Amino acid sequence: MNFTSVQNIDSLQEWVKQALKIKKNPLKHKKLGKNKTLGMLFLIPV
Repeated sequence: MNFTSVQNIDSLQEWVKQALKIKKNPLKHKKLGKNKTLGMLFLIPV
């Protein structure tokens, strides 16, 4: 999935809840990221 805007997210509050849940046990799903690459690009609006 690719999200280029907050408007692409149906419920930001639910995403934050899920992120906090994952943060409590970050190794629970460690196999999901095995051999994967994450690329992130942050642009500063002018």
